[in-house]
Amino acid sequence: MGVLTALAAGALAQYDAPALNPFAPGGDDRQHASVELISDQTAITPGGVFLLGVTFDIEEGWHLYWDGKNDSGFPISVDLSLPEGFTREAIRWPAPVRKISPGDILDHIYTREVTLVIPVRAPMTIEPGASVTIRAEVEWLACEEYCIPESDHLTLELPVVAPSATRPPPSRYARMIKLAHARIPVPLTSKTPGVSAEWDGSTLVIRAQAGKEIAFYPKADCPDLIDPLGGAVARGDTLRLDFADDPEQDTIRGVIEIDVVNRRLPRLYKISLPRPG
Repeated sequence: MGVLTALAAGALAQYDAPALNPFAPGGDDRQHASVELISDQTAITPGGVFLLGVTFDIEEGWHLYWDGKNDSGFPISVDLSLPEGFTREAIRWPAPVRKISPGDILDHIYTREVTLVIPVRAPMTIEPGASVTIRAEVEWLACEEYCIPESDHLTLELPVVAPSATRPPPSRYARMIKLAHARIPVPLTSKTPGVSAEWDGSTLVIRAQAGKEIAFYPKADCPDLIDPLGGAVARGDTLRLDFADDPEQDTIRGVIEIDVVNRRLPRLYKISLPRPG
């Protein structure tokens, strides 16, 4: 049994639901998601910052897993190899959607397409006229009525150009990465207009002006919700979150999605709040 297959079996074995059979029937060894390593720029400059994207095209009816709490699967894994001197930030994960499967199994997933974004800075020492190669080992679990662990090895070569008054031209993928940012949450702070997260005793209360619906997606290291199925979504402008006691996890971490009246796109925020007391 391979490493990915073992992970899939371990993640799913505790559930006895047909929709979460960890192994493909009938020898299905097709990839149900394709992946590509892309950049928002056609070239890079010494000391310049650019955005990498790990972008998935997911087969209709299948889904991949977000980097948060999931009952039945493991999240996408990206092992990025950069040339010497390059530095990177953490992956920027777009907000997921909730999926409830038979047996009250709750997952946070991606369907159809998703792009994970990684900001990268080039060192000042790279020479214009050269080129650099970036590599990524990517692993994921693709699920429909059954699940298949999948993986791919990706490479991207970018030329190095001399600095100028303007950034290098955008690539044909720049718009894709820009659209991905529309689903990437920003930090919620005390200065965020129209949205607040405050404690009412042991209950975390999220309020949003003109909110139609509010949802909370907990990160993997967030304490468990007392009612994860019904207690993480509310219609209207207020969501009240109650968490189970957990002495090892005293910080609430996750993503808030707010549908707002007369606004086409939702507002997305990430929170990290210590529990009171």
